[in-house]
Amino acid sequence: MKLPTPLYESLPYFYIGVCAILLLLYNNSSPALITALALYIFGSAIWIKRSNYRRKDRREQYLLLAQISRGKLDGYTPQWLYEEQPFIYLAGGIACITLFNNSLALISGILLLLTSLVVLSARIKNRHIYDTSIPRT
Repeated sequence: MKLPTPLYESLPYFYIGVCAILLLLYNNSSPALITALALYIFGSAIWIKRSNYRRKDRREQYLLLAQISRGKLDGYTPQWLYEEQPFIYLAGGIACITLFNNSLALISGILLLLTSLVVLSARIKNRHIYDTSIPRT
């Protein structure tokens, strides 16, 4: 069964949105926390898989080859960690805001949420620019 394109494209955002709603409404309920965590993982995994499938550049291969040619692997970030970073920031921000009740946690959560949005938007923008600059044959 094929889903309509608008519904298919919005699934990762839907999963993460439902996760946030569950955390806000039922933050003391263990089943709600487990469900929210599962939805969050599914949403981020789907987003990453789609993003990687649509990429024209292959970051992992280029970085590894460049660092091997320079003879060092010090600053190398594995692909899975690189892809998960904005979602880790997002989860940390949501957790700070919903689980801790003080002003420092609120400020930290907001900063983590903003960092996540900046990183995600930069990645989307850079991948889109790269995709349009490639001549299609």
